[in-house]
Amino acid sequence: MKLTEEQLKEYLADKVSGDAKVRKWCNVPNNRYYSLCTWPEKLAGDVWVDNTRTRVVTLPKISKSDVK
Repeated sequence: MKLTEEQLKEYLADKVSGDAKVRKWCNVPNNRYYSLCTWPEKLAGDVWVDNTRTRVVTLPKISKSDVK
């Protein structure tokens, strides 16, 4: 998978919120790790998903007052 030049610029401008964007753009599941290459230039924007490891994703706690 590879990000477009515009997507890469948007990610680099704000890496914290960029994680959700990369996951959406490249269809990376929340429980998977990925690597985004920024250097060298010919590989910039390449996204590699790690299919051997999973990460723990905590679900938001739902209380009785949240349920309608």
